[in-house]
Amino acid sequence: MSYTKEQLAEMSGEKTYRKPKSLQLNTITFNGKKGSFIFTDILSGKGADGKYQKKDVGDKIEVVFLKIRRILSKYKKSPAISLQTNEHTSPKDTVMLYGANVKGTAESIREQYPELRTQQIVYAYVPALGQMVRLSVKGASLGSNSKPKDVKGFYEYLSSFPADEHSFDYITVLTPVEEVGELGSYYAMQFTIGNKIDEPMLADEVANNLAKAFESIKSIDDYYKVADVNKIKEDTNQETGVKDSDGIDYPEEDIAPEDIPF
Repeated sequence: MSYTKEQLAEMSGEKTYRKPKSLQLNTITFNGKKGSFIFTDILSGKGADGKYQKKDVGDKIEVVFLKIRRILSKYKKSPAISLQTNEHTSPKDTVMLYGANVKGTAESIREQYPELRTQQIVYAYVPALGQMVRLSVKGASLGSNSKPKDVKGFYEYLSSFPADEHSFDYITVLTPVEEVGELGSYYAMQFTIGNKIDEPMLADEVANNLAKAFESIKSIDDYYKVADVNKIKEDTNQETGVKDSDGIDYPEEDIAPEDIPF
């Protein structure tokens, strides 16, 4: 029986020890001061100014939730060292905490570094853009005591689906909702169930993008399970081309993101 190189590589298990490239996707974040969504064009690369091109796409966007991930992070203004884990799905998953260069389960890392904050990363398909993106959800958008009674936070929204239905069966409509906290008024994301996905879109755009995300995520999670800290650092340095890089593309703001309520 003859085998292809791809089959031999799969049987050898070597892929597990090689750091796979993360799925390259554009991103959507939320501006809690303005109550609008920001599209960042990652795929086109950084411009001459060393920054990604960003565009305000308004105060309403419709997406399909495909896969939900998370990171733990603590942003610190330079020269202090910021902290951030790789993406993962569960607190039981094995992660690397870049900046501190320690490895363990996400829950054990959180216990060691209680200052870390959770940020949910949603792999989402955007019909209007015809592409899958990474949607960042954090702060008050995850949940807060300042929300109007009829407004669900991220976790409440996810748990609102019946047992026999899924978030990928429906459009999720994202809009801003104003809240008032100790630091004054601000906006958080509001999550509303929209129209049900028709069968052609479910079988094509939704299924294919979900499968693409799943395969990428599986290979990355397998790598972090077996690679040690030195191997992860070495691979990350080679990937970024920067010696002792933490592998994190930190925000450019002068304020710490976790210090503002969105």
